[in-house]
Amino acid sequence: AMQLEHLTRIRNWIFPSKGAQEGFLNTATSQMKKAAQNCVFHVAYNGYESKDKIEPDLEFVKQLDEMEKADITFASATFLYRNKGVEKIPRVLSEFKKITGLSIRWILVGSGEMEVEVEENIQKYLKDSEYIWYRKRFDNQDNIFELFSQSDFYIMMHRVSVFDLSTLQAMSYGCIPFLSDVGGNTELCGFQNGILVDPDKPNLDFLDCLKNERYKVFLEQRKRKNKEIVKRYFNNRRFLNAYKSVLYMIDK
Repeated sequence: AMQLEHLTRIRNWIFPSKGAQEGFLNTATSQMKKAAQNCVFHVAYNGYESKDKIEPDLEFVKQLDEMEKADITFASATFLYRNKGVEKIPRVLSEFKKITGLSIRWILVGSGEMEVEVEENIQKYLKDSEYIWYRKRFDNQDNIFELFSQSDFYIMMHRVSVFDLSTLQAMSYGCIPFLSDVGGNTELCGFQNGILVDPDKPNLDFLDCLKNERYKVFLEQRKRKNKEIVKRYFNNRRFLNAYKSVLYMIDK
């Protein structure tokens, strides 16, 4: 009722992604959709500026260095809510191993309501040597940035995604987004820079670029590309300019 009231009173709406706008309308009632016909929807993508210098804890850096080495490192950092779909990741990683033949390491940071399901699927699909799980957020946020800078992919299998700031952060430190094909994820991977999959049917046969000895060249090229994408398309200045242009339009 409150959203319907807003739609009847507010003509201009700003969403953080096209996916967020579509998701809002897809879940709207028939009355809301009718009211929305008189509204104007705009998109102003959230921006992110990576830090020039990070200072992770030396103990955490040592832990990363001492982990068993692997061909590919995946990172995930989030609260384990159902909409995040983290419990789907072990199965996707298992498929990734089969398709590419590469060894993997998954570093998960987070806790929450889906811990039991995550644990069950880890035991089902992964070996003990293939993952490490930090079950609470780090006090030092720079530890997360260090993790991103030392990882190849940021992997998240959202059920619903408006526009994921953690993915944007990871991209800014060089991670390649490996995401479910929903909502704002499709826009974060809209530059031939990442991988989108259906986590319920994780067919990764298309990953030919990771099936030969040149996979390291591919990774380095994609990691550089993602850093540039964040700087160019998802910076704070671009967000503020988009927001200001909408306000200017409304004022006119």
